[in-house]
Amino acid sequence: MTQAIIFTGLQASGKTSYFMREYFDTHVRLNLDMLGASRSKEAKLLDACIVSKIPCVVDNTNLTQEHRGAYLQKFTDAGYEILSIYFDSSLGDCIARNESRKDKPPIPRVALLTGSKKLEVPIYEEGFDQITIVTLSSTNDSYRIKNI
Repeated sequence: MTQAIIFTGLQASGKTSYFMREYFDTHVRLNLDMLGASRSKEAKLLDACIVSKIPCVVDNTNLTQEHRGAYLQKFTDAGYEILSIYFDSSLGDCIARNESRKDKPPIPRVALLTGSKKLEVPIYEEGFDQITIVTLSSTNDSYRIKNI
């Protein structure tokens, strides 16, 4: 069965770093940042993955059930195994990581604050086959992983 993974987490919670470490060689990365924040480009890439039965990772914040729902429906209809990976990072840790980024400009602090208020932790009732919690270490060099 083809695998789809939906990341959930605040900006600077370690999502993209985790993708690069764990899935770069095996899954297509769907990410609005790399697509110029274009939902239409994302939809085309998503549809191409589904038609071709290519494993993929949705590497966006996906903070709410509503955001995740559209992906879940498409993947379910296509017969994918759907995993949720939730990046459990405190707002303070995300702000600190964001402010120390060297690879790109920091995200405005207000975006992190707003996101933290919207965040809904993924639950099985949404339609996931597996939910994993990933926590980035305080030194940003390792992860703690827990399947629930």
